[in-house]
Amino acid sequence: SAGIGRKLAFINITILIKETGNPSILIAKIIDTNIAGQDAMGFHYDGGGRISEAYAKAGKDLAKYLEKNAFKK
Repeated sequence: SAGIGRKLAFINITILIKETGNPSILIAKIIDTNIAGQDAMGFHYDGGGRISEAYAKAGKDLAKYLEKNAFKK
């Protein structure tokens, strides 16, 4: 945000899930792109805050994905 315009922070992440007993075994690879982060109520002046919110959203998205797909009995 430069006062005349603002833009959300976006991150791209790759999550590797490996077997605990043998880390050379890859269980899953999850790629998530263009995760937007913004501060509450439209305050976008702190770049670090926007980036941390993007990571928080990525964590929430991962939790929803795992809950829906990985823990089925």
